[in-house]
Amino acid sequence: MFGEKPISKFLDLRLQAQEAILFHANIGPYLADADRAPKASDDLRRIAAQIGGITATSSPLILWLLRKRGYDLPTATEQLIGLSNTLADPLGANLSHRASAQRALRLPIVPSSLGSN
Repeated sequence: MFGEKPISKFLDLRLQAQEAILFHANIGPYLADADRAPKASDDLRRIAAQIGGITATSSPLILWLLRKRGYDLPTATEQLIGLSNTLADPLGANLSHRASAQRALRLPIVPSSLGSN
């Protein structure tokens, strides 16, 4: 079917984004996290770049279909990059990037408990 590949690719990236967000959610400005932060940042940036690539190269019809389903690819790209840039900030400092990325991808806003302390 027309457009099946970019939509399938986007849905796969959406899954990867949620996995990366959850897996790297507890990275902070701690010495113990110094080794994990670069890979985590790279993971998030790579996913953001691929979502940005779909935004830049997909047909207007595909982009319209994704927007119609409630996905905001430009915001997801921007917020995933923002999250990747703030991983080493104090815990909770990057919650707005995380939540905005999850909203843009229509994902559950987790971990919400990090910001409630």
